[in-house]
Amino acid sequence: MLTFSSADEAYVELLGAAASSSVRSSPRGLETREIDHLVCRIENPRNRLITNATRRWNIGLAFGELAWHLSGSRDVEGLAAYARVWRRFAVGQEIHGSCYGYRMFSPMSQGRSQWEICRELLVADPDTRRAVIQLYDPDQNYVGSPDVSCAMSVQFNIRDGNLDLTVLMRSNDAYFGFPYDVYLYTVLQELMAVEIGRPIGRYTHLATSFHLYEKDIRKVDGVLSGRRRGYGEDLPISIPGERAKYCDAERHLRLWPDASANFEFSDEFWRHKYLYLLGETDGRSRSYYRDF
Repeated sequence: MLTFSSADEAYVELLGAAASSSVRSSPRGLETREIDHLVCRIENPRNRLITNATRRWNIGLAFGELAWHLSGSRDVEGLAAYARVWRRFAVGQEIHGSCYGYRMFSPMSQGRSQWEICRELLVADPDTRRAVIQLYDPDQNYVGSPDVSCAMSVQFNIRDGNLDLTVLMRSNDAYFGFPYDVYLYTVLQELMAVEIGRPIGRYTHLATSFHLYEKDIRKVDGVLSGRRRGYGEDLPISIPGERAKYCDAERHLRLWPDASANFEFSDEFWRHKYLYLLGETDGRSRSYYRDF
């Protein structure tokens, strides 16, 4: 297994490996270079920020996507506000494949969400192997579907007293997708850890196809030689209950950017993400994340 200390380190090493891979495939006519069955681990999941100066990772998109998933939304405009490309994957006004938060946090037939069930399992039996959230929807897997979930499942395990997370993906875009996937899932890992009162453990990422599109090859050399702009460790989560307030604040900024509102956060994790998004709407940048 490939082991890394940070998302930054993993991104550069894996991008280089994908670029030099001799494995070729062209699903839907799109040429790729592929790592077949990638397995890697990030030892410090809080070190999740991509600071490579050449890559210019869009941290605002990461924060916007985080709010979209935490709110359990399928509304495409919640994502399109940060990346218009998402409108290509919508059916009407909804995302039906990659709506991971919707599948995690929406109540199922018995009235509880997959997230709630996993939390109960982990508390009741710390050695459980059943804390699995299914993200793949077979109803969306048909010829011509605009969006099929790339992530299959996530599994939480408590080992050595810490909460580990394993993510299984059928398909993973090395250049664009991987940094946002790692960011989202490691935040969710830490959120669950805080909710059950455990330290955050290791993050393991499995991708059946970890691939680099030929159209992105020219961008790779710059990333491989690029310097880091800052320090890649995120703030810790201390108050998980403020996640709903963060979602409300992001929605307010996105829909009514000129309207006044006063969102106060006790948790620095949520407060600084809100301040970063506020800086994007009012032209200021006043937060821990200003260098990213």
